[in-house]
Amino acid sequence: MNQRDQWQTWMQAAQQGDQLAYAKLLKDVCPYLRNYLRPRLSQQDMVEDVVQEVLLAIHTARHTWNPEEPLMPWLHGIIRYKLADGLRSIYRKNQNEVVDTDMLVTLSVAVPNKDAEGTNMDMDTMLATLTPRQRDIVRMTKLEGHTAEETGQKLGMSSSAVKVALHRILQTLKDQFGPRT
Repeated sequence: MNQRDQWQTWMQAAQQGDQLAYAKLLKDVCPYLRNYLRPRLSQQDMVEDVVQEVLLAIHTARHTWNPEEPLMPWLHGIIRYKLADGLRSIYRKNQNEVVDTDMLVTLSVAVPNKDAEGTNMDMDTMLATLTPRQRDIVRMTKLEGHTAEETGQKLGMSSSAVKVALHRILQTLKDQFGPRT
């Protein structure tokens, strides 16, 4: 039985009152959450905070999961929203950055899919559509957490030019890969 099937089995048992299965599920999902969140958060001290938020959300929403459905899409829905909350928190602290909160969700999940397996590839696909300079701006500001000033110094641009370029890049990515309404 693979890990995801095991988690599904434990969650089904947990919904029927098996506290041991529930404890196993929460303990086993933690390393997965850390590995999933670490590359998506520019401030590594936020990883554990978001992991704890996800675990709390699993606990409070566990009754909403339908045992007839796969567990992973439900779990990744929770992860996506808690990751977006974590990203908003990071960017709220960085008031000098241009922030498009819709884009935070787009960047955190790349292309919506039923199961988040392959999300890293989706991020790579998104970044591959950009020019090398655009990739550097996104990588440095959004993935590595550098300020517009730091990015501008490294790329020979003013901080204002970095902010304007970043805003345009994010809008382009949102138009190409964001949710369709």
